[in-house]
Amino acid sequence: MKGRRAFRFWFYLRQGWSTYVAFAVTMVNTVTLTYYLAVENYPALGALFPSFGQYALTVVSATVPLVALVGYIHYKKSRSFRSDMDVIVESNPYASRVQKNSETVLGLNLEILRLVARISEGRVTEEERARIARIQSELEKYMKERPEDIKSMSTVFDER
Repeated sequence: MKGRRAFRFWFYLRQGWSTYVAFAVTMVNTVTLTYYLAVENYPALGALFPSFGQYALTVVSATVPLVALVGYIHYKKSRSFRSDMDVIVESNPYASRVQKNSETVLGLNLEILRLVARISEGRVTEEERARIARIQSELEKYMKERPEDIKSMSTVFDER
């Protein structure tokens, strides 16, 4: 851990810079450049935005919701975010390990549920037995219907 302090600092520096500082500097830079290079040089735009403050307020109030909408579409509606995450999981051994561990735990829970059901025969109510059967059925259904890439990660409990 001690040898990695510098790298952790470097990571936090890059995250803070790229997320906050670069964002703010880029926004100010874009608004300033477009005003002084475009609005001031075109009389029609100059009449529409007589001052830098009015231009900046208009541009920021119009672009912030638009850019937020683009970000929403990127995460929720497009395939690009899913592809981003695929690349991250493929290149990150920790993310892959979490997936494998989760699948193993799921199979282990199913096995424990089967054992508990056998051991507790005659000791549980009909309602409890039905609940155990329902949970067991849902787990088995999930394990059979999960995506192929996840199935290949955990074969420990699939061979029954």
